[in-house]
Amino acid sequence: PEGITIATPPDVTIQAVSRYGRELTGRPREAIEGIPADQHPTAWSIFRADGVTPARPEELPLTRATLSGEVVRDEEWTLVDPAGQCIPILCNAGPIRDASGQIIAGVIAWRDARAIRQTQEALSESQRLLRMALDATGAGVFDYRFTLDQLAW
Repeated sequence: PEGITIATPPDVTIQAVSRYGRELTGRPREAIEGIPADQHPTAWSIFRADGVTPARPEELPLTRATLSGEVVRDEEWTLVDPAGQCIPILCNAGPIRDASGQIIAGVIAWRDARAIRQTQEALSESQRLLRMALDATGAGVFDYRFTLDQLAW
């Protein structure tokens, strides 16, 4: 599932948000469609990846794609839902151009990155525990130099 949002210049007005996007934000269509870029950070409750620093309209991926034609890949932001839950989102955005190459809109695809974060955290914890176990035995990963004859079965 991806949240898909389309906006048009010159003020990056949101024209459409996919059903999944509305579900993830926890906001109805009327609260997020038809609003210009200067209202996106507050209407969507968007923060930088740290979840603390408020987003500025001009730095948002959809704004950059719609106004300057920038292609944004795998950029992380934080969305706060109406219940106050911080949701890390991974964003990919780009311009939509007409036949002459002029930007007529911008599109962003974004997804909930919590599962990705949980997997990364579990892997880090597993690596930490492995290092602790190896340190406790006094052996390093590459210090296992023995032959089958040396093993006590």
